[in-house]
Amino acid sequence: MMSIVYMLVLAKLCSISLSFVTHRTNIQRKICNLNLAGNADAAIGEYKKSNPSVTPGSRYDVSEKDLVASFNALATALKSETDALEAVKAVPGVLVVPAATMKANFAIYEEKFGFDQAVGVVKRNPNIMQVRTTGYGSAETVGPETVYLSYVVAFTRPIGGFLLAGLAFLLSYPTIAGFLDK
Repeated sequence: MMSIVYMLVLAKLCSISLSFVTHRTNIQRKICNLNLAGNADAAIGEYKKSNPSVTPGSRYDVSEKDLVASFNALATALKSETDALEAVKAVPGVLVVPAATMKANFAIYEEKFGFDQAVGVVKRNPNIMQVRTTGYGSAETVGPETVYLSYVVAFTRPIGGFLLAGLAFLLSYPTIAGFLDK
């Protein structure tokens, strides 16, 4: 309840009419930008929590500046910092994708699926932003199966590796049994 009141007060402060004031003060600017800084900081926190010890020179050895740029590119593409933060919480490694690749890939997904469906796919399976933009197996070659598989990915992510391997075995059992019967 208190956080709702806080958000309403914050929204009111951000929407103060400028008819009586010629420009905003630095304090007002900081208050209005708290949400962006908070979401970017939360996203970087998620990334650092999932990658506590990064090997220098690895693909996960990314500067904080690049992490913020990737988060901002994702938030701009999705047109929502909340959706971008949700995607980062699902797969923190999405922040290692260069901002230019993220923008180009999302533009292709938006063209193929429409904006709302592209946002849904990225929120359910943020790893889709890590594919190449052009060429074989790239963002250009995605089809409707990508949307369907994003639901599968989102459903199975909380299950965990061990149970997911068990599920794969159960699904492949008829094939394995067919080969063994011959």
